[in-house]
Amino acid sequence: MASTVPVIVNPSLKLGAASGTVTVEGGEDLVENDPTFHTDIDRNLIEKLPVESQSSSLSSIVTLVSPGVAADSNGLFHGLGDHASNSFSIDSQSITDQQSKVFSNQLPSNAVQSLEVISGAPPAEYGGKTSLVIVATTRSGQGITTPTGSVYTSYGSFGSATGGFDLSYGQKNWGNFVEFDALNTGRFLDPPEFTVFHDKGNEENIFDRVDYTFTPVDSVHVDLNYSRSWFQTPNAFQNLNVQNVVSGSGASPSPVFGNVGNADQRSFIGTFNIYPTYTRVISNNAVFNLGAWVRKDQYGYFPSGDPLADLGPSNLQAAMAVPSIPVKRVGPSTAHEGCFAAPQ
Repeated sequence: MASTVPVIVNPSLKLGAASGTVTVEGGEDLVENDPTFHTDIDRNLIEKLPVESQSSSLSSIVTLVSPGVAADSNGLFHGLGDHASNSFSIDSQSITDQQSKVFSNQLPSNAVQSLEVISGAPPAEYGGKTSLVIVATTRSGQGITTPTGSVYTSYGSFGSATGGFDLSYGQKNWGNFVEFDALNTGRFLDPPEFTVFHDKGNEENIFDRVDYTFTPVDSVHVDLNYSRSWFQTPNAFQNLNVQNVVSGSGASPSPVFGNVGNADQRSFIGTFNIYPTYTRVISNNAVFNLGAWVRKDQYGYFPSGDPLADLGPSNLQAAMAVPSIPVKRVGPSTAHEGCFAAPQ
């Protein structure tokens, strides 16, 4: 039964005798045999990550999982503090353009099988970019004898709707993978105000990879990609109800036009990429690749319906992007003169 009387016990434990032998042998099956500072990302992780932006999902994935990478506005990122020295290597195709929203359309993340993010001092085969190299391998349908695919859709804040599908199919010596996705949102770019307005945008991507193996050592594959995006330039409060604009110069300018309305600037980016590659396995330690590609980014800027609305406040901007007559904007204190030219 229970008692409050303390009892002192001195247990004695003896160690049992044991012996064993461990044999260590050298081998090549290492978990990691690449000495470069890098991060590996597989398809399973890509599917689970909550990306910040569907229109720049590849950049979002790199930012989330790679050490030393800092997020920037509009889906950009800084690799070790320098966003200008980043490059992509997609199926061995080098793309050194800045790849996010306002510069160029990205390869959709749903078309990527794996990523290797190399930081610091990339190997020489990736060129002169010294900050960050993103090596992407796209998905293939070769060897998938049963048609396999997925369909997805989502809806979120700011009226953001996404949808897409992918399909893989092939045989032992050939395969095809195709992917399509689309996005429509009321917050395409990062706005300058806490309140989001005049920030709508949409994007559509289609990607197709075709593989064919002639012999055990000879094969070809072709990447085909087209992306289109359209978006508004987010307004700030000073872009609304633009007023105090006069035309002409000199001592007798024309009368004030008054309220010329809100700024309504928009942009369009169309990107296509065609990349065929021939691969020959020479030995266990050597592979020959021969590739050629055609890639183009077409950027279109569309000013406001009334070009005077694009003439910003006198302390920010005194020029516009549409050739026309000289203008003068009357600010709170002094007048600033200027001709229509590229935004400053």
